[in-house]
Amino acid sequence: MNGLKDGGAAGAHQVVGELPRGWDTLCEKGYEGGVDLSGGQWQRLALVRAYYRGAGLLICDEPTSSMDPAAEIAAFQQIRDLAGDGQTVILVTHRPHSVRSADVIHVLDQGRLVEAGDFAALMAEGHQGPGLFRKLFTLHSEQYRTGGPEVPGRSAPPAPRTGAERPAERADETVPGSTT
Repeated sequence: MNGLKDGGAAGAHQVVGELPRGWDTLCEKGYEGGVDLSGGQWQRLALVRAYYRGAGLLICDEPTSSMDPAAEIAAFQQIRDLAGDGQTVILVTHRPHSVRSADVIHVLDQGRLVEAGDFAALMAEGHQGPGLFRKLFTLHSEQYRTGGPEVPGRSAPPAPRTGAERPAERADETVPGSTT
């Protein structure tokens, strides 16, 4: 059994297990007794549904936008499992890290195709094209490093607070350590 059958179904069972009437819960808040699912819950159910439908083509438009990082990792593994089972997956995303294992990546800018290739080709120095994918991937990756990314046109982020500061209590009072 592949990871999608095991983990994907488990993800659906987890969502359904949290519902007040399990599989018999109406998932529409507008109806009497209905409940409202979070975006992440809907996304987890949609991925499992995609597997069980067995369609040859799956289009995922920002499939993890409402998920926490752990759920996002699991969701992308499910998407890779779908592709591994012979299903063609088109993944629309603004998160460049999510397409690392794609066979072909198409990069759009202002609605126009500006680059295409696999991850290694798009990240290579001297790649034919504007290098937009490499630039965005690097910028996105840097936000997870200590200190954060350098964003062109923006000053450095403020220094972390030490906890010794206290807010000014009156308009004519200054915060200790500040200058006026």
